[in-house]
Amino acid sequence: MEKKNSPYNSMENNKKNAVSPLDKGEINNGTNNIRVKILDWPDEKRMKVLLTKMVKATIGGDVDEVIDDNSLGEELFLGGLQTGLEAFNVSFEISGVSRAFTHQFVRTRKAAYHQQSSRFTYMGDMFNVRMPQSIADDSTAKKIFELFVESSRLTYRKLCELNIPFQDARFAVPVGIETYIIGEFPLKVFLDTYAYRGCYGFQWEIVHVFQEMRRQLIEKLPFLEPYIKISCEKVGRCTFQGWENVEDFCPLPYAKDRIFKSKYFTSDNVELTDHEKAENEAKEMYEEK
Repeated sequence: MEKKNSPYNSMENNKKNAVSPLDKGEINNGTNNIRVKILDWPDEKRMKVLLTKMVKATIGGDVDEVIDDNSLGEELFLGGLQTGLEAFNVSFEISGVSRAFTHQFVRTRKAAYHQQSSRFTYMGDMFNVRMPQSIADDSTAKKIFELFVESSRLTYRKLCELNIPFQDARFAVPVGIETYIIGEFPLKVFLDTYAYRGCYGFQWEIVHVFQEMRRQLIEKLPFLEPYIKISCEKVGRCTFQGWENVEDFCPLPYAKDRIFKSKYFTSDNVELTDHEKAENEAKEMYEEK
């Protein structure tokens, strides 16, 4: 049987425009050179007028009414039925983040994403990689990481030269490879996602990106500043739901007053309930037997 050519993009049938622009041989430390740019945001005046109509819709309204005072619309940011905030979108362009970042970023279900494809695109002879600052600060760890990056670049390049499809050769690249993505959020979804992902307990890349998105959105719509907050800033208590000890990483004053306490949380400064203590004692007795 005659062997057919692979239908998938590879070095032999690659389109000339399918080459990553992040092929610069860089290893960027921490958040260095991560680029975030706001692409689209609603017009403030039109948004406030429409939100005011939405608030007044509860009691009905006149379709010919001219809204002079649109301050009523801001009530939707303070609570109540906030579905009106879903009528407006904000879009951001993000470049230089790792694949580790985008795997977390796209977990927000009610947003739209457009990401660089490592299946269709040749990622390059010397694709960029992001190095965590904890590794960059340790000379031994940094050297090990750099050797790994050099090896992964060589492996990827050699596989592609053997005409292995890009979608298969990419299995050799690190999760730290830099990528590009556009995220489009309904305004309410962005506010909710920032409240969750802006928390210092999450991965440093995603915290940095969301803080930068917030900064740029406020530059365009300054009246939003009081409404774009981390959950703890809204309720006055720590809402982080991980197992880590919050006080070890959080600079905010709410870290000492935490709502969530996992029964598996083992930090010395977490007071267990009597039920949790009894449960742990029973578990230890069972394991001893």
